Amino acid sequence: MAYQAQVDVAMVLPVPVRPGMGDDALSFVDLSNYEEFFDDLDRCFPPRVVLIHGKNGGYGGKRIEQPRPKLLVHSIGNYIASYVPSFDDFDRLEECFRLPAAAWETLPDYSQYGFAVFQLQPGKEKKKIHPIAYHYPPAHPGELFFPTAHLHEGGRATALADFDHSLYAQTPDSDRYRTVYDWEDSIDLPRSRMNVAKINGLLRETYRVRRLMLKGVFPNADLVLKAPDPASHNHVDYQTEARLARVPLDLGPSLRWGRFRDLALGTVNPGSSSAGRY
Repeated sequence: MAYQAQVDVAMVLPVPVRPGMGDDALSFVDLSNYEEFFDDLDRCFPPRVVLIHGKNGGYGGKRIEQPRPKLLVHSIGNYIASYVPSFDDFDRLEECFRLPAAAWETLPDYSQYGFAVFQLQPGKEKKKIHPIAYHYPPAHPGELFFPTAHLHEGGRATALADFDHSLYAQTPDSDRYRTVYDWEDSIDLPRSRMNVAKINGLLRETYRVRRLMLKGVFPNADLVLKAPDPASHNHVDYQTEARLARVPLDLGPSLRWGRFRDLALGTVNPGSSSAGRY
């Protein structure tokens, strides 16, 4: 990742942390000594398959007045990182990194989420920065959450957003026979292509990796990879779900993968049904 900014800027990433875990629920992982983490991870895969799509197509919280202690900050390589345990704790963060109320009204519903905040240093020159990582106790252990909903300048989420994302996931090695539509499986194991000593526990070195590459204009949403429900006989495969920004597309709070993908491809209207694969 590279960025250029002449003012203070931060990335605010929603995290579905188990409720009631407090200020220390999320722990940051320092990858400053492994800048090639994703380059090496990509070496486990065959030539890239990217989904490229063209353009076709509130929760305000309450104001806490009494002073409270500032949130702990951590120096993680190129970043200053903070964990905000809930929406109502944003007043404990430096004011320049708080989002306006209008932003929360259009983003997906994060009322039960925590937030990882990474402050980036301003400067006139473009900077290349190392990967970031964190661990947290999930509210829903059977879901892998990808914070891909977009909010940039302007203070409100838009119905469509430009994606340029590579998503990675690992599932138990015994589940390799299960399919995940549009995700590709690695050919090699991480232990054969990566510096295992620098992984910091982020990967199972003996498990294959799955990858989903998205480039182009998609409905503005977070993505979730859901494990099969062991109590259900209907879904034997992993499912990808899009959790939409709250903007006027009349699609509801979430979409299954086939619907999300068809909308990005412009093959269906928002109000019609989709026969796409999930």
